[in-house]
Amino acid sequence: MVNFLVFKETYSDPENGTYDSYGIRAVEELRIPDISCNRGEVEQFARELEEQQAQLAHFEDLVEDFLLR
Repeated sequence: MVNFLVFKETYSDPENGTYDSYGIRAVEELRIPDISCNRGEVEQFARELEEQQAQLAHFEDLVEDFLLR
Protein backbone atom coordinates (compact mmCIF):
# COMPACT_ATOMS: atom_id res chain seq x y z
CA MET A 1 0.00 0.00 0.00
CA VAL A 2 1.24 3.45 -0.91
CA ASN A 3 1.18 6.25 1.67
CA PHE A 4 0.27 9.66 0.30
CA LEU A 5 1.77 12.41 2.45
CA VAL A 6 0.81 16.09 2.36
CA PHE A 7 3.61 18.64 2.39
CA LYS A 8 3.70 22.43 2.49
CA GLU A 9 5.84 24.80 0.46
CA THR A 10 5.99 28.58 0.34
CA TYR A 11 5.86 30.31 -3.03
CA SER A 12 6.27 33.87 -4.16
CA ASP A 13 5.27 35.52 -7.40
CA PRO A 14 4.50 39.08 -8.53
CA GLU A 15 0.74 38.51 -8.95
CA ASN A 16 -0.01 36.56 -5.74
CA GLY A 17 2.77 37.64 -3.42
CA THR A 18 3.96 35.05 -0.92
CA TYR A 19 1.65 32.13 -0.21
CA ASP A 20 1.68 28.61 1.21
CA SER A 21 0.50 25.75 -0.95
CA TYR A 22 0.18 22.03 -0.34
CA GLY A 23 1.21 19.07 -2.42
CA ILE A 24 1.27 15.31 -2.07
CA ARG A 25 4.26 13.00 -1.98
CA ALA A 26 3.77 9.32 -2.72
CA VAL A 27 7.42 8.27 -2.54
CA GLU A 28 10.52 10.38 -2.20
CA GLU A 29 10.94 10.66 -5.96
CA LEU A 30 7.26 11.14 -6.80
CA ARG A 31 5.77 14.35 -5.51
CA ILE A 32 3.36 16.87 -6.93
CA PRO A 33 3.67 20.33 -5.38
CA ASP A 34 1.32 23.32 -5.38
CA ILE A 35 -1.97 21.40 -5.68
CA SER A 36 -3.98 23.78 -3.50
CA CYS A 37 -3.66 26.47 -0.85
CA ASN A 38 -6.38 24.66 1.10
CA ARG A 39 -4.62 22.17 3.36
CA GLY A 40 -7.86 20.43 4.37
CA GLU A 41 -8.80 19.69 0.76
CA VAL A 42 -5.39 18.22 0.01
CA GLU A 43 -5.43 16.13 3.19
CA GLN A 44 -8.89 14.78 2.29
CA PHE A 45 -7.70 13.95 -1.23
CA ALA A 46 -4.64 12.14 0.16
CA ARG A 47 -6.94 10.07 2.41
CA GLU A 48 -9.13 9.22 -0.60
CA LEU A 49 -6.06 8.07 -2.54
CA GLU A 50 -5.07 5.77 0.31
CA GLU A 51 -8.61 4.43 0.81
CA GLN A 52 -8.88 3.68 -2.92
CA GLN A 53 -5.39 2.14 -2.85
CA ALA A 54 -4.41 4.32 -5.80
CA GLN A 55 -1.57 3.02 -7.94
CA LEU A 56 1.50 5.18 -8.51
CA ALA A 57 1.09 4.80 -12.27
CA HIS A 58 -2.16 6.78 -12.01
CA PHE A 59 -1.05 9.35 -9.42
CA GLU A 60 -0.55 12.27 -11.81
CA ASP A 61 -3.83 11.61 -13.62
CA LEU A 62 -5.71 11.41 -10.32
CA VAL A 63 -4.26 14.77 -9.22
CA GLU A 64 -5.26 16.28 -12.56
CA ASP A 65 -8.81 14.96 -12.08
CA PHE A 66 -8.85 16.42 -8.56
CA LEU A 67 -7.88 19.84 -9.90
CA LEU A 68 -10.76 19.72 -12.39
CA ARG A 69 -13.39 19.13 -9.66
